[in-house]
Amino acid sequence: MRSIKPRKYAGSLLIVGLFIIAFVASLLIGSERIPSGQLLAMLGLGDEAIEPMYYQILVQLRLPRALAAGLIGMALANSGVVFQTCFRNPLADPYMLGISSGAALGATISFIIPGLSSGWTGVFAFVGALLALIFIYTIGWIDGKMDSTVLILSGIAVGSFLSAVVSLMVALNQEHMEQIIFWTMGSLNAIRFSQVRLVVLPVLASVVVYFYYWKDLNLMVLGEDGAITTGTNAPRVSKILLVVASLSTAFVVSISGIIGFVGLVIPHLVRLLVGPNHRRLIPISALAGASFLMASDLIARTIVSPRQLPIGIITAFLGSPYFIYLIIRLKRRSS
Repeated sequence: MRSIKPRKYAGSLLIVGLFIIAFVASLLIGSERIPSGQLLAMLGLGDEAIEPMYYQILVQLRLPRALAAGLIGMALANSGVVFQTCFRNPLADPYMLGISSGAALGATISFIIPGLSSGWTGVFAFVGALLALIFIYTIGWIDGKMDSTVLILSGIAVGSFLSAVVSLMVALNQEHMEQIIFWTMGSLNAIRFSQVRLVVLPVLASVVVYFYYWKDLNLMVLGEDGAITTGTNAPRVSKILLVVASLSTAFVVSISGIIGFVGLVIPHLVRLLVGPNHRRLIPISALAGASFLMASDLIARTIVSPRQLPIGIITAFLGSPYFIYLIIRLKRRSS
């Protein structure tokens, strides 16, 4: 037991360190490198004169982008923790209930409406995700109880249908094809502080809610029946947490597009580092998700500079090998 605890603390410290490194690197590195002395001067820690050009790049472009990447990573990673625990499914992720398909349909509609400004894309995406969620949860609640199997199956069915509608709209509006495809692959290119302000409260509030229920989440690993025998109102807790996780995901998807693998891979990596106790798993997953997405965004905007890749391509390249490993591991365990 003594050797396990230091290892868990070391894992937590590692994630905290990676978070700090990823955040600072996101601010300093890009097509125009910013000297570290400029960053220190802007923080009031150095004597170097602040260059207006560096100030503009840092404050108006990179800082909101780094903050957005961090918040989106937090939301997706913690939503993944909640979905995997509530459904007792290690392959569950925040998009399994059709959120991404609803958001994609909303965004696609905004692109093809003549004269509509790009500022409406996030609004349409959020409304699309929200309507998809309401419809799926309405199907999943039977006689006042949530049936997780029906919820998952309805999410898959509705998500597939909405994806087909998006594909049809793309085929009929090919002049918007590039715009739609780029959005569905995820991008932080157009992030400004207005979008950060939109998601900061929902994301941080969701983390607080998850942490409030960390004991219940630990018990729910035993299954709903096992949790009920310990005095936990598992159906009620599942309802609350799944709704919060879904809404949090809907908020961040509305500003970033669809970014895969964060909610699927990060919870498993963090469990390996700090264990399954949700008291540690929730805050460390938030930091790990933020670190992963900030690092992915840094790669996306520098690897083929001055061009920028969709961030979803980078997360897929980094996350899919671990996903394949996870499937093989689960298959061996079951056999």
